[in-house]
Amino acid sequence: TFLTNFDHFTKMAHRERFEAAGQGHVYRFWDNLNDEEKESLDAQLGDINLDNVATAYQAAMSEAEEGKAAAEISPLEEMATTADERCAEWRDVGLAAIGRSEVALVILSGGQGTRLGFAGPKGCYNLELPSGKTLFQLFAERIQRLQTL
Repeated sequence: TFLTNFDHFTKMAHRERFEAAGQGHVYRFWDNLNDEEKESLDAQLGDINLDNVATAYQAAMSEAEEGKAAAEISPLEEMATTADERCAEWRDVGLAAIGRSEVALVILSGGQGTRLGFAGPKGCYNLELPSGKTLFQLFAERIQRLQTL
């Protein structure tokens, strides 16, 4: 019972930590989860450094309010130093998974388009291609082609 009580208090500490950080909504459906799902969610949430999340969020919001461009994004160190043959292997595995319909794709368009000067989803922006196709249409057609591989 000690471990059970300890686990219970650890879970409650996670929940209180998230609520104190204004992120209590992640527990909104907690009561709908079975024990295994609760364990999994709790383990994932326990690994999140809320201070880092808050700092990153505040920095991003501050930059957005000042109209600054986002900092340059660099590749993960692991990817930057990965041998070409390993990348080719990952590509082949990915294409095979796509061919077996085991992969889903979500394209997120973030921001408000202020720098682009377009109020709609960026995937709908007119690129003035001869085909007249949007980015969303091009991505969808590419996915359809990949599924035939």
